[in-house]
Amino acid sequence: MTLRVNPEQGVQHTFAQVRGADLNSEHGRSQAMTASDDWSMEFEFEDIEIEEDGVHFGSFWGTAELALNDPREADFFVKNIAINGQKRERQTLKGYSLTVMKRTDAVLLLPWPARDNTTFKARLFRKIEAALYASQDARERFAGELEAA
Repeated sequence: MTLRVNPEQGVQHTFAQVRGADLNSEHGRSQAMTASDDWSMEFEFEDIEIEEDGVHFGSFWGTAELALNDPREADFFVKNIAINGQKRERQTLKGYSLTVMKRTDAVLLLPWPARDNTTFKARLFRKIEAALYASQDARERFAGELEAA
């Protein structure tokens, strides 16, 4: 990240890469942002269904951090995603060799992945990210919260 000062526009950041991915690539993120443009909001999503080649992989609930992409356009990019879920844990009962699988609430944190990251978590992030970009509710709530800020 380089920092430039322009007397007419204030402080600007030129981001060459964020977490190893080019900002201008597939999501059209803005390269020039003022120092006050790091505003973001939390957006709770429900029942985002992930399907690939007609196969349903599941429905997801959680929270996404939507950050300001370009202040002139008032659009957002998805910075982080936290998916609500459950974890299976082994529980030994009273010292006996009997073990029981117990489910507990858990959260899976997905940071914005690098472009060349092809792991399951990165692909899951991109699927949920695409659904959020397509969501009229996410766009309206982001614009409303940005206007109020």
